[in-house]
Amino acid sequence: MEYNSIKCNKVSMPIVGLTLMLVAGNAWCQLNDTIFPTLNTDWSCHDSNANETEYCKTDNRDVTVFIQSSIDWTPGGGAWNIWSNLLDEYDPTDLNIIWDGTPKYSGSGETDIIYQQSNSVPSGLLGLAYCEDAQTSTKCDQHYVLFATDTPGTDLACHESGHAVGLTHGANSWFSTSNSDTRLGCMRTPIVTGSDSIGAIHRAHINREY
Repeated sequence: MEYNSIKCNKVSMPIVGLTLMLVAGNAWCQLNDTIFPTLNTDWSCHDSNANETEYCKTDNRDVTVFIQSSIDWTPGGGAWNIWSNLLDEYDPTDLNIIWDGTPKYSGSGETDIIYQQSNSVPSGLLGLAYCEDAQTSTKCDQHYVLFATDTPGTDLACHESGHAVGLTHGANSWFSTSNSDTRLGCMRTPIVTGSDSIGAIHRAHINREY
């Protein structure tokens, strides 16, 4: 049996008995999977922290969220940016974004995403997301999203919220692509100022998964 191998941004895929001519660039390479776990994520869902920053898929389509008082709650501040982006970008998908006025930090049925400003964000990073309480090897009961500032913009909020529901960087998607691929929307890295939309690809993949 003959195996030929095609490469898509350093990712090899065996093709049985088939020879393909690839056009230059990423035209052939489709982003078929951008939600953890993909064939390019090398971790299992587990309890993580601000130094490890590994995220998973959230555990259900009803996503409860709470924004702590360490985030600026003045009109137009960081809390407004987080909440408005969740409603504009994530709630229109098959996810159901729910405000949790009485957050639960332990036991079953924890609040799904907790947002806070934290000095634990490593120098050089604007924010991060990690699974605090893994439920299975792929799903997390509670994610924390930490920001270096108390006034994160909608672009940063969009990016870190994406990780908290399992959206990956380009290098971790399948097929792998550049982290700055424009198809990634707000999940591009470095984060692009003013880019606060998850985009059609991520929206379709969220609806497929949830």
